[in-house]
Amino acid sequence: MTVENLCSDFIALVDGIFGTYLDATVGFQNQALWLEAEQKKMLKELSINDPINANIQYLDERIIGYNDKPPDQGEQIKHLRTQGEFKQQNRFGGNNHILLGNLCLVAIYQHWEDHYREKIAIALGKKKNELISDIFGDIRHLRRSIIHNSGRAINEVKTCRIINWFQPDQTIALNQEQFEFIVRHTTAYVRSLASLESTPQAKA
Repeated sequence: MTVENLCSDFIALVDGIFGTYLDATVGFQNQALWLEAEQKKMLKELSINDPINANIQYLDERIIGYNDKPPDQGEQIKHLRTQGEFKQQNRFGGNNHILLGNLCLVAIYQHWEDHYREKIAIALGKKKNELISDIFGDIRHLRRSIIHNSGRAINEVKTCRIINWFQPDQTIALNQEQFEFIVRHTTAYVRSLASLESTPQAKA
């Protein structure tokens, strides 16, 4: 494959990951909004039938679970948590949002490092370690923090050149703006590599 084709494939891959990220985070938020709407209905019923417990705190302490069959076919509960936890995890900035952002960041880096970096380097007549970029160097430190340090920033984040959002031992929690920044800069760098195919004297 040509450098241009490889770069286009990687950019399309990142765009697909970004699309999944957006779909999922909007879905998470809709889940939280759905439960909030259901809780309003429950409060109206409780105000009539059980006024002492007609408050959000009471409902937030109630259990909600996933069931893969209708109730009349027997309960097959897959996962349990409180309604309050459900809302927190699904809101923008909640645990689900953070986890997905971290997973997507790791996916982008692994696709680059384990597949595209070497193939593009070879197509450019270079060695893999000759393709060096600030953005992927920074992401490498975030990836190590997520995978090898329980999601807490390693000391090397102090050397990041572009992604200066985290201090050592701080939890890696990407918001949507930050993830968009990563998508924009990784694709811009890879797009720049495609132009090197016609200008062999240039250096990555």
